[in-house]
Amino acid sequence: VNRSIDDTFGDSVTGQKPVFLPTTPGVWANQSCTGCAIHPPTSEAFDGTYTATTYNSTLGYISITFDFIGTAVYIFFILANNPPSRITGITAANFTLDGALVGNF
Repeated sequence: VNRSIDDTFGDSVTGQKPVFLPTTPGVWANQSCTGCAIHPPTSEAFDGTYTATTYNSTLGYISITFDFIGTAVYIFFILANNPPSRITGITAANFTLDGALVGNF
């Protein structure tokens, strides 16, 4: 059985939601962010929601975790194409399963 897990609404069957770390206020923003320089169209996002962040080295790390039992996982990103010149639009991610690095983007 395949299920899509929304960043905001979580798993439609179990209600489980992804955990965004750190939980420091202001690190993560949703599609309603008024201070964000990039506003992807919600029509392009699953369930019309997205969560965004900008990495800052003082944070140490940022991560999203989600526990599941299964044999496959697919991750979808919204990439910022042609952001304004003052904005860095680089996306980089490492993917770990059961503590082991299994891929990156």
